[in-house]
Amino acid sequence: MARSGRLQEMSEWFWSAPIRALGVITLSVVIWGAHLLQFWLFSQALNGHVPVLENAAFATLSILVGLLPFTFAGIGTRDAAVVFFYAPYLSPAAAALLGILATLRYVLPAIAGAPFVADFLGLLRPSEKIGSNSRQPQGRKS
Repeated sequence: MARSGRLQEMSEWFWSAPIRALGVITLSVVIWGAHLLQFWLFSQALNGHVPVLENAAFATLSILVGLLPFTFAGIGTRDAAVVFFYAPYLSPAAAALLGILATLRYVLPAIAGAPFVADFLGLLRPSEKIGSNSRQPQGRKS
């Protein structure tokens, strides 16, 4: 029940400022459009003449198939969906390359962020170093 209250509280906060809510929704739609544009540009680079609206459908369905919990991070299932959906416009080899490019959209940012994981984990857990000159909390005496 406590989580439901938090969700309702967050929902009320989100919708309390319609301009903020509209901004977040607009940003979400723009980001999704950028994902679809990436797929379309990748297909154009592979000499596939995929219509924009069909590309939007194919890319969306491929991404959704990649979310199914069959493989690690959707690798393989998303690629198979790309090969299947883009078959009328790309050769199987080009469609497989499109699937690889789609996967690299997730892998390359993860690799770029890997060096910062240790710093992030350091922010999450309290300092494990208790030196001899650290003070004890007030109210406790040894």
